[in-house]
Amino acid sequence: MVSTDDTLITELNYPLTTPIILHLTNINSEGVIYYTLNGNDPRQIGGSAYADALSSSDQADIQISGSTILKARIKSGTEWSALKQVNFINQTEDFSHLKITEINYHPTDYFQGTDSIDGKDLEFIELKNTGSSAINISGIKVDSAVSYIVPQNVILAPGEFYVIASKPKDFYALYGIPASGNFSGNLSNGGEQILITDNQDNEILSVTYG
Repeated sequence: MVSTDDTLITELNYPLTTPIILHLTNINSEGVIYYTLNGNDPRQIGGSAYADALSSSDQADIQISGSTILKARIKSGTEWSALKQVNFINQTEDFSHLKITEINYHPTDYFQGTDSIDGKDLEFIELKNTGSSAINISGIKVDSAVSYIVPQNVILAPGEFYVIASKPKDFYALYGIPASGNFSGNLSNGGEQILITDNQDNEILSVTYG
């Protein structure tokens, strides 16, 4: 259910074990529901509707069969409601579209004015959802070269990146964007294996760099 009442919960996490039909309803007497299933806000900056947003004047039935990020608003005239979001989290995920897209190892020292950042503090590993559907990456682990466990209720939208860094503060200072997480340890300058497993220790990705 979507409402313009800002006191309602704006984000929920819903564990998904089997496909469901979601009934999206406008409980107001006017306005149009705009919603997306790809993680994008149905309202663009400036107030226009997102080009790929779906819409309905009163209600919509949506089949949810895998991890999905639903974002919805009601537009009445030129006014938009607050954003409502529901993350449907698949408990048996397909990771075939999760890829390692960058490994930054053995970086050079970085100088910012008179300050310097040790190169090893700029290491990072970048993951990307290359598919057209969201992926539940909650609990996946990097436990070989460096160590990191993705927190619960983390959904990666289509085309979205997830970056884990040696020192998120230094990563932000250099790139101007926040890292998603902070791994422990450091990547070998000479190369090694990076293994990523699911929360049951099943291999998802394995790569040896050098």
